[in-house]
Amino acid sequence: ELTKQFSPVNGVMWADGVDVGPVDGTKPNGLAVDMSHDRQISVGACWVEEASEHVEEVWAGVNEAACVEWVAVRAGRRIPVLFDSASPAASMIPALKARGCKVLSGSALDMAKACGGFVAAVEEGRLTHGDQEAVNQARDGARKRAIGKAGGWGYDRTDASVRIHPLVAVTLARYASTLSKRPKTRDSSARRAVLL
Repeated sequence: ELTKQFSPVNGVMWADGVDVGPVDGTKPNGLAVDMSHDRQISVGACWVEEASEHVEEVWAGVNEAACVEWVAVRAGRRIPVLFDSASPAASMIPALKARGCKVLSGSALDMAKACGGFVAAVEEGRLTHGDQEAVNQARDGARKRAIGKAGGWGYDRTDASVRIHPLVAVTLARYASTLSKRPKTRDSSARRAVLL
């Protein structure tokens, strides 16, 4: 057996996490946008229900204006939309802010937290995904790069030929979903995420 597991996201556990996800029309708890070197855009979403999380790529394309419009309509003012501040996708932040969206810009430290949390959720069997080709290929191609000196890491973006942006988008969407506490008082029907 010569094939080595280079991806930080375990392939066997990833394959075990395939699920159909929430019913159509269910609003996600977090969205994130990422972009490749050649300006391919991916929007990831994460839905949280009790102790489980589901991620999918929900929009893909190359037209920034179309992406901004799509995200603005679906995110509204409540659903957090996370960008990695170092990503070329960050160019869309002003347009989304102008539309009144709850835009968050993450640092390298946020990326380390997002990646660590994503892998932990996969390994603990809490995270499911839609078995999408683009995300699966991004997972296959993903490699680690160190962030800081304490063992934190992010996905390595240096190889322009490897399109990891769909994986970055769903990883950041999951992190965005952990940043928004659902208000208890106004809407008792809104389920709270269990953040372990």
